[in-house]
Amino acid sequence: GQITAKELLDGSVDRIEHDFSGQSDLQLELLGIADEIYGYLLDDERYEALMKRRVTLARRLYGEHHPVVIEGAITDALESTP
Repeated sequence: GQITAKELLDGSVDRIEHDFSGQSDLQLELLGIADEIYGYLLDDERYEALMKRRVTLARRLYGEHHPVVIEGAITDALESTP
């Protein structure tokens, strides 16, 4: 059987936080790249779930003023605007 690029991405995303547990900045960067790819693929469900994981991780590690947390708040505000 063949594996698609999306299936490979799905499996990789689940490993980012575990495999890079001691490298918080790299985790955030890799999660950001992955959520951007899901956005390009128009997979809104995965994009939103991954963005929330990134924001939660950034908030836990660095607090409310981290750029990822602010980016998440802006994205939420834009998505909730009619």
